[in-house]
Amino acid sequence: MKSLVFKFVFVLAIILVAGFIFKKYRVAPTIVFQQLTLTDLEKNKVDLQNFAGKNIFITMWAPWCRDCLVEMPDLQFVKNKLEKDNFVFLAISGFNLEKEKAYAEKMPFDFTYLHMSEKLKEIGVHAIPTNYIINSRGKIVYEKVGAEADWKSEKTIEMLRELVK
Repeated sequence: MKSLVFKFVFVLAIILVAGFIFKKYRVAPTIVFQQLTLTDLEKNKVDLQNFAGKNIFITMWAPWCRDCLVEMPDLQFVKNKLEKDNFVFLAISGFNLEKEKAYAEKMPFDFTYLHMSEKLKEIGVHAIPTNYIINSRGKIVYEKVGAEADWKSEKTIEMLRELVK
């Protein structure tokens, strides 16, 4: 009987831990991007309505996030491929404006860097990089936590083009 109780408690503990991990590290599908308080790196207010009618690729990142920084060259490749498809690329961070600005000035990427006053945890994002695509009609069509392994593949580029149709 003790063995059965132990097994039950053990399985229950695993289920609870798995549920906690899933909840904490999932993409936050309920983000209302239009409600974020955004500025450019010069502290000028930015409204996402400025990008209305465009396909918006958003990467949530931080200057200290190794995976984010490793992914940036691949995102630049994707940006170069998709610019003619009415895409705009926004790199949004909410950590330290001065460090974000220093990174943007130092690196050769031409994303639109934005700073948000909200912390990622406050909007439900618990892991970065987290990427979203919002199509030109304002619908979120892509959500992913973690760096994508094959941004540079033609299959991925075509998949992104199809998502926004």
